Amino acid sequence: MAAEAKSEMPGMTHRQVLDKKVQEDPVLSGAMAKLTDAAVHYDRNRDSIIMKAFEGSSMEPHVFKMQLARAFQIRLNEKEISALVLFFDKDGDGTVDGAEFLLEFFRRGFQEQARRKKVIRDRENRKKKKEADAKAKAEAKEAEKAFSAAAQDFTEENFVSAYDKMTAAALRYEKGSPSAVSLLAFEGASMTPAVFKEQLKRVFQLNFTRQELGALIRHYDKDGDQTVDCAEFLIEFFKCGFAAKTEKQKMIRKRGEDARQRELDYERRKMEELHEHAAAKLDADFTEEDLKSCMMKITKAATWYDRNSPSAVQLDAFDGAEMVPHVFREQLKRIFYIKLTPGELGAAMHHFDQDQSGTINCSEFLTAFFKTGFKRRADILRQRRERQRAMIAAAKEEEARKLAASEAKANLQTSDQFTEEDRQRAMDQITAAAALYDRNSPGCVQLDAFDGATMAPHVFKEQLFRVFNIRLTPPELGALMKFFDKDGDGVIDCSEFLITFFKVGFEEKDKRAKAKAKLKEQKRKKEEEEKKKMEAEKLRKAMEFDRKYSEADKATAIAKIELAAYRYDKNSPGAMNLNGFQGAELTPGEFKEQLLRAFNIRLNQGELGAVMDHFDADGSGTVGTSEFLISFFKTGFEKRAAHINHLRELEKRAQRAEVERAERRQIEIEQKAKTQIATFTEADQEAVFDMLIEAAVKYDVRTIGPAGLKGFDGAVMEPTVFKEQLRRTFNIKVNPAQLGAFVKFFDLDGDNTVDCSEFLTQFFKTGLECKGILSRPNSQRELRKYKQKLKQRFLEDHHRASSRPFSQSGGRIRPATTPYATKSMAASKVFRPQRSPADTAEVKVERRLDASVRSHRLDLSTSVTKTTELDVCFLTIPELVFSMQHLTELWLSNNNLTDVPAQVQQLDSLQVLAIDGNELTSVCPELGQMPQLRRLLLGGNKLSELPAEMSGMTNLLELTLDRNSFTEFPLPVTDMVSLRRLSLANNAVTSLPTEIRKLRRLNELRLDNNPNLALPAGEARDFSKDWKIVFRDVFDLPVLAELGVSGCPKVEARRAGWGIGSSVYVEQAEELEADLYNMLKGEQGLATKAGRSRLDDRGSPVGY
Repeated sequence: MAAEAKSEMPGMTHRQVLDKKVQEDPVLSGAMAKLTDAAVHYDRNRDSIIMKAFEGSSMEPHVFKMQLARAFQIRLNEKEISALVLFFDKDGDGTVDGAEFLLEFFRRGFQEQARRKKVIRDRENRKKKKEADAKAKAEAKEAEKAFSAAAQDFTEENFVSAYDKMTAAALRYEKGSPSAVSLLAFEGASMTPAVFKEQLKRVFQLNFTRQELGALIRHYDKDGDQTVDCAEFLIEFFKCGFAAKTEKQKMIRKRGEDARQRELDYERRKMEELHEHAAAKLDADFTEEDLKSCMMKITKAATWYDRNSPSAVQLDAFDGAEMVPHVFREQLKRIFYIKLTPGELGAAMHHFDQDQSGTINCSEFLTAFFKTGFKRRADILRQRRERQRAMIAAAKEEEARKLAASEAKANLQTSDQFTEEDRQRAMDQITAAAALYDRNSPGCVQLDAFDGATMAPHVFKEQLFRVFNIRLTPPELGALMKFFDKDGDGVIDCSEFLITFFKVGFEEKDKRAKAKAKLKEQKRKKEEEEKKKMEAEKLRKAMEFDRKYSEADKATAIAKIELAAYRYDKNSPGAMNLNGFQGAELTPGEFKEQLLRAFNIRLNQGELGAVMDHFDADGSGTVGTSEFLISFFKTGFEKRAAHINHLRELEKRAQRAEVERAERRQIEIEQKAKTQIATFTEADQEAVFDMLIEAAVKYDVRTIGPAGLKGFDGAVMEPTVFKEQLRRTFNIKVNPAQLGAFVKFFDLDGDNTVDCSEFLTQFFKTGLECKGILSRPNSQRELRKYKQKLKQRFLEDHHRASSRPFSQSGGRIRPATTPYATKSMAASKVFRPQRSPADTAEVKVERRLDASVRSHRLDLSTSVTKTTELDVCFLTIPELVFSMQHLTELWLSNNNLTDVPAQVQQLDSLQVLAIDGNELTSVCPELGQMPQLRRLLLGGNKLSELPAEMSGMTNLLELTLDRNSFTEFPLPVTDMVSLRRLSLANNAVTSLPTEIRKLRRLNELRLDNNPNLALPAGEARDFSKDWKIVFRDVFDLPVLAELGVSGCPKVEARRAGWGIGSSVYVEQAEELEADLYNMLKGEQGLATKAGRSRLDDRGSPVGY
């Protein structure tokens, strides 16, 4: 067709020929217009999925029409669709080439979008041009209006008025003032008259008439273009302001000078008036009384004036050389408060004006003033002292008179007639006072009154009363005077009295101390005798107990001790310490008291006798603490073990009951599932195809709900789930027979499950083909043929799937009838419907190999935890596996492999290798040449060592070696520095090497059930902490977060200890503790159902 067009129209390109053909054919042009509109509205991000239908090689006309309607909602008649098919049919086979259609579709879309954008741009350009023309006209009109604002018919008076306004504005403007207006409006090049007028009004609040504005424009327009140059205006403005401010300053200075001259003239006239007034107040004819009165006032002021006083007034007014009379009078009044009459002022002038100059010399006045004051103050002080001396003399005379009277009275208080009793009473009082006196006491009275040489009797009596509170009668005073007055002069010698006083006091104190010590010794001896009697009585009572006890006493005593042993936990934070049992032996009383204190066990006499008979093996009447504690701890372990066994038995019963219930439920599910699928007939097959075709033809993504086809996202689907999804998604309701037909058609693997991807592919393919058939004239007959063809295609697919052999595997397979495989299948609780006879072991292995090509994961394990398990066990790894270079994961768990061949290193993409649960006794060294490995699972084999080459696996993150035969920690592991998780549980490892410190990134370490494992000797650590903290400290593992050491009795024993200082029974109890821990810690994580007791890590019930 293109060749014909080119031959008919020489000189035109092929595209021009096609475009001309479209323009000439109205039917084709209309169809292309619809197609072009759809291409314009096409969105690649939103509608790319619908273009998948056009990616095929060719399409029938009816299919092409249907796809246009579904994808773009383009409704075409028969003529239009024929014209389009003829246009896109390049090879003349009556079909539409999808690639050619897409190219033309996108080309027309791009061209139409470009055309529409060009139209929009042209429209916008015309609009912008129109707006620009309108704007230019408006600006021309505005310019004309602006130049008409200033009139040219102005006079000289208009210019003077406008210039005065500008001068006043320049005078007011202060550029540096914070409130000064901004002149940014005048920063342009020039201004029209209207703009100039508006800016003057806004900035300076100046209003001009048209004539005034015209005068200003002529003044500022130097070049005659009817505009104002902004720079020239501002220069003129500032010059005008500066000249006005200068003139104003000159006027201000002139006014100031005139004012100062007027002030000086006023002061001069004032001084002349004062001199005249002062001369009028001075009386030169003064009297003698005026002179005396004046001098008396000045003398009084000089007497009281003290220049050193803080409140003294200053005499700065007299610093001058001379002072006229009226000023002198005024200063006397202001400073000294002296008011002088005219006569007194004349007398003062006569007295202080020595040179008769009519003025007072200030220095001479001050000298005379201070001299007068000093002389007057000296006279006053002399008179005051004379009065004081007279008063002191009178006081001494009065005191001598009173002393003489007192002595006469005191002589009357002393009696020379005293008896021996008076003397003894007086001395007893002195002795008592001397014994109580302590000169070092803080509250001791002073003896300053006795510092004198002698003391009269009445003074002696008064001092004894004041100092020592001794009250003496006249006979007692006479007796003391007789005793202390050795020379008989009638007075007491103070020093002799004090010596005698201190001597008597010392003797009395010594006497009292000896008496007190004697009483204390007697009291001590008495208390010791009483204490010995009490201890003897206590010992007698402590050794006593009732040996005649009953069986009930024995039973209750043993029950109390067993209950305390069961409850006691030495690792509990609130556990009582057993320091009371550190001695070798305890008496019955001590034993009873310690039981009460440590374990809160209260025993009566009968129960105590039963306990003594039970624990006193040698009949010594005492209890051996080591023997008791060993028996106590042993009883506690046995009771806790019995309780744990009881709980385990209950748990096992509950588990058995749960298993039985689960089996019953599983049987019910299996029976119900069997009823969901029944044997189907030919009619059921026909019904299934009818439902499938009807649902595929009616399918519309807009009518299936928000969930869409998400229910079919999985890989496979059980029959019951498939049935429910058919009902929910497509409203297809099937009976068991029809469901069986559905499963038969879409179960290509033969495991009685529906392959979801296969179902969706066939569903959409069927819908597309059936919609094309239904658009033809003989649709029903064609549909019946298509149904038979579809049925035949399903049967052929199933035949190919069932006849595919397991080839090229190279592996030896053990059938499912072996004991190992039978156990694996019997342990599975997952229901699987009956499989077809063609579902052999080879077929299942072949399916696994095919699936690994897509997932890069090959699972040949027989673990019961896998959802799709094999019915075979491999004795060797198939040779085909080593050629699968794409594998990243290889699972060979729970087979019967005895070795790993060296070819495994060929899998250079492998990251996960699982060979656990096999019969390996050694590992090939080539594993160490696989640095890409991240996980290596070797648990459940018979390994006892690792090859040294494995130390090169520095990128390995997880290594599992549990359930093997290791007796020593494998040293190559210590070089795997990237290791995060390591498991050596259920081995016989005895110690951990110091090289384990290299594993700085180790996060999880499992060492459970290594019975001989022990920590390094000599490590002084606080084992009461969390085990993770202990191991981090001991082995320097900074990021260790998970640790398992259960079932390691030596490690547990070192942590638990016995908490008791006696080493006699600790060594005896270590073996017992290890045995009990093996029994108690044999199972990990014992957990009971809700509502039952929980056990802590020591095997004790929590909250018992």
